[in-house]
Amino acid sequence: MANIPTNGVYPPTFGGYSALLAEKLQKRPYTKKLLEVYSPNVFDVLTPQQIYVDVFAHGVAVFHF
Repeated sequence: MANIPTNGVYPPTFGGYSALLAEKLQKRPYTKKLLEVYSPNVFDVLTPQQIYVDVFAHGVAVFHF
């Protein structure tokens, strides 16, 4: 299934985000690491948009830096 933007904005750098991708992050092999870095309840306190931007996008940016 494609991770199309939930809010219809393309590309993500202009504010688009995928709630589906934010949901998938909770069930990946590296989820334990995300919880260690951000907090054990990161998926409970952030909105899907915040998870997409603050966890996913920033994580990718740091990884590629």
